[in-house]
Amino acid sequence: MSVGLGTGCGSREPSPGPATGVGALAPLPAPDLGTVVARVDGVPIYAAEVAAQMERGGESAPEALEALVRFQLLAARATEGGHLQLEPLPKALLVERLLERDFEPRANLADIPEAALREAYERNKKFFVHPRMVEVALLSVYTGPTMKPEPRKERTATAHALAEYLAKRPIRTLEAWQEIAKDPQWAARKVSFRRFWQGPTQAFGPFWEGVAGPIQKLSRPGQSSGLIVDDSGFHFALYLDEKPPSNRSFEEVRSEIAQRVHSDWQKQAFTELVANLAGRYQAKVFPDRRLIREP
Repeated sequence: MSVGLGTGCGSREPSPGPATGVGALAPLPAPDLGTVVARVDGVPIYAAEVAAQMERGGESAPEALEALVRFQLLAARATEGGHLQLEPLPKALLVERLLERDFEPRANLADIPEAALREAYERNKKFFVHPRMVEVALLSVYTGPTMKPEPRKERTATAHALAEYLAKRPIRTLEAWQEIAKDPQWAARKVSFRRFWQGPTQAFGPFWEGVAGPIQKLSRPGQSSGLIVDDSGFHFALYLDEKPPSNRSFEEVRSEIAQRVHSDWQKQAFTELVANLAGRYQAKVFPDRRLIREP
């Protein structure tokens, strides 16, 4: 599983240690690492590490810092207890083993809670339980109920001119209708285009019955509605496709939902893991310090 971890070294700051004589100098942090911008479980994160993570991951400075903090929290957990190793292991490998051992076995499809799956079903129920749905391309000249008389008159004239244009040219493809809306002569007159699915009511699409009704009467590719007038303005619908009525229960689509939500659920579970570690190990970010080292 990819969890977007930063892999900066984040080595501990050198300790001054005991003085060995008059004038003994304590070691100083390497000056080329820049400012300490955060500290996790005693491990500093330097501005130079943030810059390196930005370049490596294509991230912004805050995102890069978050990735490095995340990595150090996992590293703190992975190295906790000082387990004996035959040879020292890189932190990145320890973190990878930690995730393989403690996270990935609990982040499978079967581990998604039933409540989360049912919530996803209810949230997306209209995709599983719906009446006949028709996909259309729509050319529109919008007015709205409150438009003043003069601009309304202009839009009405545009709608009737467009009706004549469509009647004289039997253009019945999606691409052709898209090009009409892009044509400067129609674009300047506020003709717009959109593509969507519509059921018989506004509960299953963007329009109320005044537009939904004529759309539901369409039944074959290339068929168009002619001029539709409602409170929002003037519309011309072109049939593209349709879906038959559906009434699929939660039990029928449970595995499908699990497949759809698995990635997002994993990310949420990982975020919760990191948040728990942040409460266990001291993590401090210094927002007043520059995240990017000055050249």
